[in-house]
Amino acid sequence: MSDLRSRMMELAISFLNAFNEFTTESVVRYRSESCMHRLLPKSLDAPPRTNSEYSAWVGNLKSVMSGFKLSFMDGYEPIIDDKSRHITLHLKSTCETVLGEYQNEYVWIMKVDETGQEIVDIMEFADSAYTIEWIQKLQNAIEKK
Repeated sequence: MSDLRSRMMELAISFLNAFNEFTTESVVRYRSESCMHRLLPKSLDAPPRTNSEYSAWVGNLKSVMSGFKLSFMDGYEPIIDDKSRHITLHLKSTCETVLGEYQNEYVWIMKVDETGQEIVDIMEFADSAYTIEWIQKLQNAIEKK
């Protein structure tokens, strides 16, 4: 395994562990200053978010959800492409919300820097039907707080 590939695998695990702390700081811990996070597909109508915008979004979500955890889908491990410097993760989430249990499925494609130690871009594909339903419910709950 190449050194870059090893660093990218370490980054994938570290990123997931930090994300699962689910604080406004931890979710952006391994991202470059210029990293953009895009929630796709386009039908979700979500704007690309800078680190500060993503942190603020997570801060809002924390007011209506707790215990958010991402984990690998059963039978899947990170796919590491050290030539193009991409990490692909097939993930599932669980958490409790003020409206009940939330579970979703995702594919995250992350581009890393030349060192393999910082994420420079994230494309997050979510289950669009489930996400659309829940985003509206959670937004309404946030507005009521």
